[in-house]
Amino acid sequence: MTGIIGGIARSEFLLLPIPIPPEKEQHRIVAKVDELMSLCDELEVARTKRETRRDHLVAATLWSLNNDTGLEAGNGTDFKEKARYYFSHLPQLTARAEHVKQLRHTILNLAVQGKLIPQDPIDEPVDHLLARIHLERQKLNRKMIDAIPENEGGIALGYDIPNTWRWRTLDDLLVFGPTNGFSPKAVDFKTSVRSLTLSATTSGRFKEEHSKFIATKIPVDSELWLSDGDILIQRGNTIEYVG
Repeated sequence: MTGIIGGIARSEFLLLPIPIPPEKEQHRIVAKVDELMSLCDELEVARTKRETRRDHLVAATLWSLNNDTGLEAGNGTDFKEKARYYFSHLPQLTARAEHVKQLRHTILNLAVQGKLIPQDPIDEPVDHLLARIHLERQKLNRKMIDAIPENEGGIALGYDIPNTWRWRTLDDLLVFGPTNGFSPKAVDFKTSVRSLTLSATTSGRFKEEHSKFIATKIPVDSELWLSDGDILIQRGNTIEYVG
């Protein structure tokens, strides 16, 4: 049996509207996102520890019920009361896994809408940043695409942005790409080259520790090497099942 997997063409992908804040505000947004995502990490660790503790207590409770000499044979009422007592004293979870996931999603939503931090009127206007991008693209013989009308980007994505921001297409901001990465077979010994695994970006943040050693020789001038400013994108499915 075969099925059809929905997707997006590269040409359509490059035309996605992207909200661009002033450069200094971008740095403040990233700093705030990192701060709040670290809080999510702490919540996740605390939730996992609490779940583990609960599971141990459940196992101990079930053992107690199985081995309680105070329960009379065939006395279902007595067992029900004992069970209700035992389980009512188990610690309740403060957050479920989906709650932390929803919190991460909310943080990113607020960030791209300009609602995570206040705007600073003394920031250099975003148009100055776009002018510098225009000059860089001219050096690379890449033309600038006409700016997206102010209301069109908001209509496409379903939200408005601050008046100090600008809508641009993704293609208007990329120097190169998008292109496929490279993931050869890992080796069980240290080499001079590490290749990123999916886990490096699955959480929505770049985690360079998620990598594998490879024995493949990569030319020093290869575009596969990561550089400052590169954007990593995973294809397919949700964060839970990406890849």
